[in-house]
Amino acid sequence: MGTESHRVELSIPMIPEMELAASRTAGTVAELMNLDGDRAEEVTMAFIEACLYTFQEGAPDRRAHICFCMHEDRLEAYLHALGEEIDLERVIERQDELKVLPLDRRCWGLRILEELMDRAELLQLEEGHVIRMVKYPR
Repeated sequence: MGTESHRVELSIPMIPEMELAASRTAGTVAELMNLDGDRAEEVTMAFIEACLYTFQEGAPDRRAHICFCMHEDRLEAYLHALGEEIDLERVIERQDELKVLPLDRRCWGLRILEELMDRAELLQLEEGHVIRMVKYPR
């Protein structure tokens, strides 16, 4: 596995239209990673869907937190609305221990993420859920 070379973090209010700010950032990160046009567009579309899901599940007075971890061999992204702070290092270090939640009928948005990204998971923490997405450059 490649090492992380850059990290981009974003915190946005969970209000209408802010998913567009997240998707623009996701598109910029995808371009920095030299993803081809279709793959970069998939990342952008995935972030719109992930934000809409998170906004639906979260409280409107909270913020959505996004972290893009750019590696030589992949783009990893984490999205959550667990409050102002989360120990992302803990999530990254312990992700093999975290429970991947099964996708049920109400999770159509997460199924879309699975189609757009190379990997998409809903992880369970004590504080709540985190969406983890991975895209490879190919």
